Amino acid sequence: HVTPLKPHELTREFMNPNAPAALRASWHQAPWRLPEARLYRALELLSAGPFMSGVPIGGRVPGKININTMMDREVFRALCDALQPNAASPGAVRHHFGQAEVEAAWSIINSNRPYMSTAIPWMGAGPAVDNQYLAPPPYGQTPPAGWGNGPNRTLLRQGAHVHQGFLSLPDPNNHPFNTEELLKKIMANVTTRSNVFAVYVTTGFFEVRRPQAPGDPDGDATQPVKLGRELNPQMRHKLFAIVDRTNLSIDINNPRMQGRRPIFFPLHPVNSAAPVGLQEPYHIMAGSAGPGFPSIEAFVPAAAVEAAPGGGWQLVIRDTIDHYGREFSDNPSARTGETASIQPGQILFLDVGERQEYIRVESIFPDPVNPSRSRISFYAIDAPRATANRIPFRFHHARGAPICTVQVGNPGPQPLPLRYDESPYSDTVVPFRAILQ
Repeated sequence: HVTPLKPHELTREFMNPNAPAALRASWHQAPWRLPEARLYRALELLSAGPFMSGVPIGGRVPGKININTMMDREVFRALCDALQPNAASPGAVRHHFGQAEVEAAWSIINSNRPYMSTAIPWMGAGPAVDNQYLAPPPYGQTPPAGWGNGPNRTLLRQGAHVHQGFLSLPDPNNHPFNTEELLKKIMANVTTRSNVFAVYVTTGFFEVRRPQAPGDPDGDATQPVKLGRELNPQMRHKLFAIVDRTNLSIDINNPRMQGRRPIFFPLHPVNSAAPVGLQEPYHIMAGSAGPGFPSIEAFVPAAAVEAAPGGGWQLVIRDTIDHYGREFSDNPSARTGETASIQPGQILFLDVGERQEYIRVESIFPDPVNPSRSRISFYAIDAPRATANRIPFRFHHARGAPICTVQVGNPGPQPLPLRYDESPYSDTVVPFRAILQ
């Protein structure tokens, strides 16, 4: 419901009596659904931050459901979570949709899949909406007129008019804030990209050597593998595993090998020497903390403060996403979820993408009473190695930017045999596996 108008223009266009009656309540809105405006593509890049506490912007975001692979109606019902009438205030309107509207929306979504990402550029030029649901043409052929990857192939698909979605709810005043309520509620919790996969593997044993026959004196002729030609169907082995590609990381000591599990926490700078009210700046300035200048201090949401193996203290941070379905516990002898320790001299990774910088922990300031208010000081270095040189920060980094304990990335094919049931695979990319037979 964001407007593209200037303040003095908004007061003139809001509920403009000269606008068509069906568009009057939304006449001031930005044309998010117009393919020619291309505004819809920005939604893939803009964010207001994750809902879950302790999850940094740019780190792993838990809980999103792939709208294209959601097969069960019950999942969609839970996603929409239509509120029942409040017995204390039966006349109060808690939502502009109920269970009936949720069921209708499920039918619409189920019959119009797959949906594309809003980041895919619009390729069509024709006016027909339905043509944008055609299957892609064979490789090398020109798409037909009207075919494209515009907003009408996303959850922003138009309804009755350009400012109304195809999941629009009935409203007496046709007000967009009410008609779009269902879409607003689910939009931030769905995705078109999956990162966690279930893998089923069945292994059978086949006789590939052909029975010896005339013309085959050595008896080494082979035959193709066919189902039903197994030596013993009872010998089949079955494997089930969960693969999580968000745990791909690179071992900085051997960049071709899988690293440890990446654990993120948000950047929260602090400057205790600044005046009261200015002690928690909103960003790190580019060019700061170079050689001869003070290091950067930041809070670390530590789960615990423990004695380091080599003496001194270390901060223990916990993965805020994966607890293996168990209740959270901070007991050092039975702590749930994956953890990592932060010690002086350790290399961390600040921010993501082209703005990522290597940082070295200079000191830690533990708070045993309130570990989540512990602090570290750090500075930028020119490479992720022990002999790296201190340099000024090259980029600005906003509060909330992710700090990761390892370098996230794809190390590529791993050497065989792949010990997927041992570290570093069993606690990263393959967090669960089971031999079923």
